[in-house]
Amino acid sequence: MSPSSTLYLAAFAAFLSTVNGQVLLPGSCANHSVVQNFSVGDYLGAWYEIQNTYADNQIGGICTIANYSDFGNGTVRVYNTQVNAETGELQSALGSARPLDPTKNEAKLLVNFPFMGPMESPYWVLDTDYTGYSIVWSCRPGPDNNSYQTYWFLSRTRNPSDITRGYVQGFLTALKFDLSYLEETTQTDCPN
Repeated sequence: MSPSSTLYLAAFAAFLSTVNGQVLLPGSCANHSVVQNFSVGDYLGAWYEIQNTYADNQIGGICTIANYSDFGNGTVRVYNTQVNAETGELQSALGSARPLDPTKNEAKLLVNFPFMGPMESPYWVLDTDYTGYSIVWSCRPGPDNNSYQTYWFLSRTRNPSDITRGYVQGFLTALKFDLSYLEETTQTDCPN
């Protein structure tokens, strides 16, 4: 498979993951609060994925990083990378994010991968301290009053402290997220 085909497939899988979510849960999407007075500038930079819910596009993927930078015009450049654990190949997807409502200063963003057309996925930052951790949630309606949900624990370092891990788990538990869906993302022996 050519490098461009691999890039396309990885980006396509990443797009499907964010559009559909990966965990079908009973009930509709909750009305969770997000970070208010959200500072996009402070949020930019590299975030290491520490845990996420099951994601098809990340099967065999390690060393996952989301890198956000200013794209101009109120949008954020989204550049996600991971390493294929079997082949060592770097896989990536490039997209953008924009505020759901530019008149509000809240952490409700919509993510888009341009080559896939106008479809956008929710990227709600439920909590962050900007320098250590971020808790992100995406939810879309599913069949029969169920919902597709994905949630992530991101960190500015590959190995967050036990205190940070405990805080994130407590936060998610308080919101009734089922921690059994979270999977650890390998962040050791990474080439990048």
